Amino acid sequence: MIETTRPPRYIIESRIDAHLKYKEANHRWLDLFSNEDEDFDVNNFPYIPDVESLATLSRVTFSGSPRLNHFPEVEENSKNTKFVVLMPAKAVFKKERVLNILNIIKNESYGTAAKESNDWVRKNLAVVIALNRPFSIDSEVNDDFSYQVCSEKKVQGIAYSVFGFSWFFKWKSQTPKILKDWAAGFLEEPDLYLKTFNQFLYPVKTAYLLLKSLDQDSAMIVRESLEDRDDKLSKELGEIINMQKIRQKLLTNPATQAYLNNFTTLAPKSPKYLCSLDADAITIRCREDQKGLFEHYDDLIASYLKKRKILPDFLSTGYKAAANENPVLQAAIEIDMEVRSVMTAFFPAYFPEPNMAWLVKNGFKASDFSFMGKAKKDRKLESLRLMQNAINRNLANIDNLVFGKCGHVTTNTERMRTKTIEGKTRVTFSNESDFQSLRSSKVQSHAFPRTWAGQIYNFLNIKGAGGITNVTTPLMGIYSVFHPISLIQDYKSHIFDSWNQSFKDVMNFYIDYARCMVAIYNKPTIRKKPIQDFCNKYKKNSSEAEKQSLEIFLNFEINKMFASKAPLKQILDKQVNADPNILTKVFNVAIFSGHAIFSVLQRYM
Repeated sequence: MIETTRPPRYIIESRIDAHLKYKEANHRWLDLFSNEDEDFDVNNFPYIPDVESLATLSRVTFSGSPRLNHFPEVEENSKNTKFVVLMPAKAVFKKERVLNILNIIKNESYGTAAKESNDWVRKNLAVVIALNRPFSIDSEVNDDFSYQVCSEKKVQGIAYSVFGFSWFFKWKSQTPKILKDWAAGFLEEPDLYLKTFNQFLYPVKTAYLLLKSLDQDSAMIVRESLEDRDDKLSKELGEIINMQKIRQKLLTNPATQAYLNNFTTLAPKSPKYLCSLDADAITIRCREDQKGLFEHYDDLIASYLKKRKILPDFLSTGYKAAANENPVLQAAIEIDMEVRSVMTAFFPAYFPEPNMAWLVKNGFKASDFSFMGKAKKDRKLESLRLMQNAINRNLANIDNLVFGKCGHVTTNTERMRTKTIEGKTRVTFSNESDFQSLRSSKVQSHAFPRTWAGQIYNFLNIKGAGGITNVTTPLMGIYSVFHPISLIQDYKSHIFDSWNQSFKDVMNFYIDYARCMVAIYNKPTIRKKPIQDFCNKYKKNSSEAEKQSLEIFLNFEINKMFASKAPLKQILDKQVNADPNILTKVFNVAIFSGHAIFSVLQRYM
């Protein structure tokens, strides 16, 4: 007879009781997926990614073999610029992502033909790719990911290294709405029930595994909706993902420095640039002249070197939407690139991550640079943080920047879509909503006044202003005085109720208007004559009432200009060792930004 030590009866009963409570709590939500009378709803799963959680990256990385797929075949005594491309790529199952993007780089980097590009890439470029994805509640997905990284097909004719890692996030429990409604309608103590429900939920992985064992199709839909499907992260994970950390992992990966060292050893006289590209690039060949991205980089560097006698520390040629993309979105991106280009002559514009290169001077390492911001929840704005950190660490000079507006990288613009522009086949100037879309924050455009003002603020290094809005508000006011779309809105409210007529009038007089405003800004005491000359020219055959309305409009813009200048000047005057010409630079960038927008609008007329 086998002797056993049994726990007391009350312990057994308490365990059974707890088991029954777990069973009851989890049976409720599981039943919602199995009940044919209920519509399928992902939100019936009792967990959701916690958008307040901070993404953490796995310290463990895995890669295929060999770790480095050889080095570039650098020519002896070469002086050609060398590039190490850093590319984060979301792992996508059943798609040869690495193979596809490496072939694009091989065939489209230089010249107008694939062979010319192949020859140049083999000697002057290396690529480091970081495949990454969220750590899944489905262990099979995690296993498939590690297998994908290790089994990527090898690509010949290009030096590259691929590594992979997962990033982690937290889940939080949620009570399905249908259960809340049921408890409220049928139970005497609904709050007690809901508390018990959350208390006895299985952990998220156990809950998912249970659902998967009962209904694989439902489990797959739940996972894809809450985590990711193909290229798309869920809305929640899109907020959680920390692109700063992901790009930083590329900077500190040993392969990055190994490639830089190789270029330094074999081509000590060649400039070396790190370059940021994204894996969703559709092409890196210029649509207009069919030349590759890195040939245009070389042209920008040569032109800058000839003009300034120094290498640019940062450069970009921007990006474009695909030729078949929504025309409103195309116009918005075109405007954005024009504004970024003129901004960079005065302040750094936001250099887009899909197309940005920065100089690594002799004696410095890749890891000396940083994409990381200081704030705990600072997750994006990677290029801004890289530039700020490089300037603060004396790795780069704020004046040595160049932004070409060619837009060689054609990117996926899915994140920029809005319902307002969906289905549009052309930009309609009579439609006010089209114009609002041209400067929308959704497209991350520098035509959006808050984006423009915020970018300038980032490099003013202002202290003691009492808050960012004390600076950005007057900056936005100055910008709006020269911003054609803002002017059309103001003109509409003062002169015409018709957007279409307001558009025509402002576009007709914009150049003379801008000259009038500049003249008054430079000599405020001569305000009267420029206003009279302007009104006489554009309302020559109009009634006195119409002339007076135009004069009221002009005075409104003039007053706004000086009302915005005053607090900004007061703040800037208090800054220690401030550039005495900084206010003039602000006005110049506002004037030229406005003119850039006007020029694009003219092309679409």
